[in-house]
Amino acid sequence: MNSNQEVSDAIELEPSKSLFQRLGIKWSWIHHKTCHCKHRHGCIENILVHTVKCFLYAFCAKSAINTLLYLSKLAKNKISIKELLGIFFNKENLQLTGFISTLTFVLKTFICLSRRIRNREDWKTSAFAGFLAGYLSIFCLSPKAKQFLCVFALSRAFDTFYNSLVKNKKIPDSKWNYHIIYSVLISIVVYYYHSEPGIAPRSIEKFFDFVFLAKEDPLPLLHVQAIHRRKMIASYTFPK
Repeated sequence: MNSNQEVSDAIELEPSKSLFQRLGIKWSWIHHKTCHCKHRHGCIENILVHTVKCFLYAFCAKSAINTLLYLSKLAKNKISIKELLGIFFNKENLQLTGFISTLTFVLKTFICLSRRIRNREDWKTSAFAGFLAGYLSIFCLSPKAKQFLCVFALSRAFDTFYNSLVKNKKIPDSKWNYHIIYSVLISIVVYYYHSEPGIAPRSIEKFFDFVFLAKEDPLPLLHVQAIHRRKMIASYTFPK
């Protein structure tokens, strides 16, 4: 019974053949990985396979969203071959797939290279890999997408930092923590809304315009609108 158990354990623990082995590629260097690597197969295969997977996932997800949007408008418009091709091959699809693929490729490549060169695994490896992957991948996005992604990453980074402080008992874990953090952040936004009009995002300023500016007194509202018009003219005249 023990021998049968050992055989079954050996079968379960036996790693599956890599893609390169199935293709008959037997070069030793292409299957190599460092002692610090946690992936099952070689570094090169890990980088390529995950990059292709992320490319396909992003492409299929964006194409599915485009397909749903197209079907919602299909009752009003006739089917167009050009529009059908545009569902899969358009600028937004290329930007998203390029961003995800570049992020994955650079991140995994830098981590494996750092493990080989430095022969160690520490916080510097992941930190520099994240910085380089983020810096290069964001070139694939439009300015509007970059702004949205930066706001999203800022919130996630702050939340991660906060959870780390709680986990390591640097600050107490209290249900009032998020109340205090939100109050401080809102006070900063309101302060800049009043002291430097036009500096906050337009969506936030529209909300505060509705809250603070009375319709009976149009002068403050006209002042804010004039500032936004100047900013818009300046952005078109002197683009960044």
